[in-house]
Amino acid sequence: MADRPTVLQHAAPSDAVSADAMLADAVLADARQVAARRAERAGIRIAALDDLADLERACRLLDEVWQTRPGDPSEMQPPLLRALRHSGSYVVGAWSGPDLVAASVGFFGAPSTSSLHSHITGVLTDRSGRGVGAAVKWHQRAWTLAAGARWVTWTFDPLIARNAHFNLHRLRATAVEYLTDFYGTMTDGRNAGQPSDRLLAHWDLRSPAVASAGRGTDPVHPGDPDPGSGTAPPRAVPVLVDEGGRPVARPATDAEVVSVAVPDDVEALRGADPATALRWRLAVRETVAPLLAAGWSVVGFRRPEGYLVARPPGGTRGRDR
Repeated sequence: MADRPTVLQHAAPSDAVSADAMLADAVLADARQVAARRAERAGIRIAALDDLADLERACRLLDEVWQTRPGDPSEMQPPLLRALRHSGSYVVGAWSGPDLVAASVGFFGAPSTSSLHSHITGVLTDRSGRGVGAAVKWHQRAWTLAAGARWVTWTFDPLIARNAHFNLHRLRATAVEYLTDFYGTMTDGRNAGQPSDRLLAHWDLRSPAVASAGRGTDPVHPGDPDPGSGTAPPRAVPVLVDEGGRPVARPATDAEVVSVAVPDDVEALRGADPATALRWRLAVRETVAPLLAAGWSVVGFRRPEGYLVARPPGGTRGRDR
């Protein structure tokens, strides 16, 4: 691939890292193969965006995906993308022939540049469902590993079921923090009028479960908190359910795993019934945020139950939310 990340330098004892370095090399080689296969399968070419005209095209694409209204601030600006790219950050586009069909932007962050934060990734609507978004994420994994980092983080709207399934099941990321109204007021056509709550996804790029998911060989059921075990999925006790399209909370439970429902299509719901969409936002916030703050973990997403959230080892039972 044409994109060449800046390699981060990490000091380490010379005698203690050989085995780990060999493992890292093997993981990187496999990640590059996975990324190449995914891009080929999607019929795209993924490359860094260096030309100013291409950066401008990427900004227009992201505005189209996010339905940015005339006069409102753009999702990204070409000068910022130019600066990010020049400083070694992740600024790429996905091309189908001469057409730019997706763009993604990320930058390095704490701890000690071992993590890339993927700020925004957008795919044109007419290309959705064709594996383009997945190909970009697997390219991002290979690129980040080549740069010497171990993790990728990003935020996603917890109410969008397809994104939750993609992030937590297909990519095998985990959700580690609930961020209340993270971006404040948003004016784009996809988010306007609703609090911008997000879940923070954490992707361990060297995880065996992630590697298996990339190769398409992961045999584990959706939502299994022990990837690779081959065991049946956990029985989750519902604490938030969908009853007639509305969220209904259930009493707290002693269960090890609970489920939290979300709407089938919250984006359509926001247009048809904003008040009910807001009820879902607040109900999911009031359910998930206290659980994560208490040390519970989002271990997966499974239809139709929704999020599967597991109690921490040795966690307090009963009404500990």
